Amino acid sequence: GVFMIAKVNYLKRLIAFEGLSLKDFASEIEVNSNFLNSIVNGKRTTSPKTANKIAKRLNVDIKDIFIFIEEKEEVK
Repeated sequence: GVFMIAKVNYLKRLIAFEGLSLKDFASEIEVNSNFLNSIVNGKRTTSPKTANKIAKRLNVDIKDIFIFIEEKEEVK
């Protein structure tokens, strides 16, 4: 599958520019705040769907704030 990893500093700055705490931002896009925190700090990857929610709310292109990672499916 495809996973997204945040461009950490840029994403943090954009959320800060919105004048929102991570908690408020998380509730606006209906994402668990601990989960969002992990994404924003680059500790977790996320799905394109969630990455898209974040990008839409910030009015930026998804490619500006996330790096796409393609995971090869293991063939059994």
